[in-house]
Amino acid sequence: MIHHEWARSTNGPTTEAKVTKATAAVWPALGFLLGLVLLTLALSTSTARAKEFDSTDLELFRYSLWLKSLGPGFDVAQGNVFLMTNDQCPTFVSVFKSCFGQNPAAPYIVPQPPVGNSYVDPYYATPFNTPGPHNQNTNIFYRLSDQEALVTIVSYPPKAAYLGYVSYAFTRESSEYVGITPPRPPTVSPDSNRYELFGSIGNGVNNVTVKNQLGFSPWNRAVVVYVTTSNTNLAAAIIKSARKHFIDPKSIFVEPIGSNMHTGNDSSADDMVTLMRYAIPKSTNAADDWTSSLSRNVLVYKVSNTTLAVKRYGEISYTPHIVNNPETASLQTAEQQLASLLQGYLTQKQFPLQSEIQPFVVPTTVTAEGVPNGGLVGSVCIYYGVNCLGDSQDTNTYNFTNLRTIDPQETAFVVGVNHAVPQLNNARYVSVGVFNAANESGVASASQTNPQAIGFDSGSLDGSAKGILKALGIAIPPAYTALKANLSNLYAVAVARNINNSTIAPAAQYAIDLKGTSLIPLNTPIQIQGRAYICPGTTAGGNVAFMLNPLIVVARKDLPPSE
Repeated sequence: MIHHEWARSTNGPTTEAKVTKATAAVWPALGFLLGLVLLTLALSTSTARAKEFDSTDLELFRYSLWLKSLGPGFDVAQGNVFLMTNDQCPTFVSVFKSCFGQNPAAPYIVPQPPVGNSYVDPYYATPFNTPGPHNQNTNIFYRLSDQEALVTIVSYPPKAAYLGYVSYAFTRESSEYVGITPPRPPTVSPDSNRYELFGSIGNGVNNVTVKNQLGFSPWNRAVVVYVTTSNTNLAAAIIKSARKHFIDPKSIFVEPIGSNMHTGNDSSADDMVTLMRYAIPKSTNAADDWTSSLSRNVLVYKVSNTTLAVKRYGEISYTPHIVNNPETASLQTAEQQLASLLQGYLTQKQFPLQSEIQPFVVPTTVTAEGVPNGGLVGSVCIYYGVNCLGDSQDTNTYNFTNLRTIDPQETAFVVGVNHAVPQLNNARYVSVGVFNAANESGVASASQTNPQAIGFDSGSLDGSAKGILKALGIAIPPAYTALKANLSNLYAVAVARNINNSTIAPAAQYAIDLKGTSLIPLNTPIQIQGRAYICPGTTAGGNVAFMLNPLIVVARKDLPPSE
């Protein structure tokens, strides 16, 4: 049985959205070609109606009709899709006291499958119930049994640096962790009987993975299907049906739910959330057009079949991380020399405040083979019952530094290696994000793409090290030979509440503007993160063991006490 409408795109999890009904059609027995001809003829009878469709609408409609034809034993129910942007953080903070360190450089596209047959936790999930097609509740927090799959059909967006799809174990009953000693304190969810995990269930599927399987670039409206399920037989049946209905099986990407997950629809099961991150589009206007029609570009379904035997996937392994060019001792010396020049400048300009340099914390470890095995790694967080804050193995790590605050006329500098420069080619894009540490909300960022890897140049970090020194009148001493040799491989970005203050005003173009106290209140702790996405030539982030991490240059009083 199928329930088919255009999905709803919800800008807030509890906000009613407008539903546009699409015409239902019976798939002809003669197959795809005749069906497409009949559909085209039907649409051509109404000029106004035809204008609502382009070739991609028809392709999406064809894919949705394929789900209708999965066969006896299948039930298909449609859900909604939710666009999570920075301004949605207050909603999450009101429930969880946290926005989970969302990337301020990238909006999140979040499937909302139907949850009518599942337990919905009243302490934190019920507030996110959203009416869906046929008056079924949908929710970004969901459960799946071994006879169910989340199926998401996507008309790929306009070209960007990155699009990733990954599902997470969101919470688990705390009783499951009795006798297990965690590496750090667990996070108790609003339901006191559950721990927040927010740990990735596997590698996920990014735009490089999609291109490799399709054989061509998916940007600009290739149609792809993501299938998240624990049952190998269900995944195989969906793909078999696709072949039968002339759906290219290469357009289907199965995300397996591994044996470390507790599946089911009752309160004892793990609940999940799935995120699609869409970062740094080549054209902001084109991207905005795509997201403004999200309900037409992303179709969400829950597919179930109780007649199929259950064969669970086993343990899911993460892809090893590598680098194209190990970041050398000479580059590390150059990074330190750049930081020391900015430290001297900051101490002089902010006298009598003394400035200090500190390295960012690296919260991830890898094996000798480059496989993530500790820290912010989903499988580790799921095992120990600790919070992974939505980790992604498409990054090298989420390195970070914490500050007590930044005062109104103060400036901090972040100095780092631009892993995205073609000379290094260790990332497809890099970002520096600033967060309100009190509620883990991302508020502002700077970023840079790798034009050699993604085909376009966007961002403010290329040339920023050289530019900021020149703008501030800081000369490189003759003895700093490493810095001179590596200056183009480094970035420097300022962080200030007032980018017109005397310290940074001459180089304001290289600053992240916190806009006074509007983004982060005064005397509120601040976190700054560095991320580097997908090492070119691979489908995963770079190997953190061979990549240098950023440094913070800031007034000593703004650093937290040493432990």
